[in-house]
Amino acid sequence: MISPSAPEAARPAIAPALQGTAGSFTRLRRSEHQAVRSHRSFDPHVVGELECAAWVAYYRRDWIAFVGSALRVSRHVFGLSWKTTIQCSWLVLRANQLWAPYPGDDAERSRRMMERFYRIVQQLYAEPFDPATAADLEVEWWRVHRDHQRWPCAGT
Repeated sequence: MISPSAPEAARPAIAPALQGTAGSFTRLRRSEHQAVRSHRSFDPHVVGELECAAWVAYYRRDWIAFVGSALRVSRHVFGLSWKTTIQCSWLVLRANQLWAPYPGDDAERSRRMMERFYRIVQQLYAEPFDPATAADLEVEWWRVHRDHQRWPCAGT
């Protein structure tokens, strides 16, 4: 483990993500008393760390760590209330759990979970997108990513 007192250059940028994103979680706790901000104003570096931690948890099938990351991503990116953050994080967790088995994933149920997630965001912010299309695109991206992992030469 890298010492917190190590010079910044000695610490890999990904270290907080792989250590439970403690730094990002602290930032979120400090801001929870502030007004919820627009979903269009987020720190991309924090989002990158949080999403990296979520992917690490996904590939390890560490669902507790995954839902923790989903909570932090939902809160930070979308500025949701805590109640809605929990609801959305649960939907994202379940979608990923349904997608995870290979072979044997349940793409249709994953898509429905993601559609529910996107519908909440779409309604909350009155965004002009179709939640079903967003969910289709999300799960299709998962499929393409999985295919590329399994068969790196596919599509070239």
